[in-house]
Amino acid sequence: MQVRPHISTSLRRCAHWTGSPGVAKHREVRERPAHGCHYFVGVLLLSGWAIFVIATSRSLGTLGTVLSAAVIGTGIWLLADIGMVRAGSATAITWLALVALAILLAIGLSWAHIWRRLSGQIEVDEVND
Repeated sequence: MQVRPHISTSLRRCAHWTGSPGVAKHREVRERPAHGCHYFVGVLLLSGWAIFVIATSRSLGTLGTVLSAAVIGTGIWLLADIGMVRAGSATAITWLALVALAILLAIGLSWAHIWRRLSGQIEVDEVND
């Protein structure tokens, strides 16, 4: 006989999306109202996205963001054109958009390091007194 660890009811309601054993089926979970942990996780995710987007926009600027998005988009288009990526369904297009966004944010977050390696220049912030 296998002993399951005790999970409190409130924790079980918060962790239903993790697929924990003993948790209600997905259609039953949708009928439940959102709890405090859902809002907490949502605020954490929103904060993370805000930090990533602000860092990307400050690092690349508007023109750099547009150019990077264009390069990533045409790269995905090229991969779809030669048959390496299939974009025949809404799910596939969603995954491609998520991958493109992740690549863009990764470039934006690491652009200062990339620029320092390419140019040898160290960024210095000027302080106005």
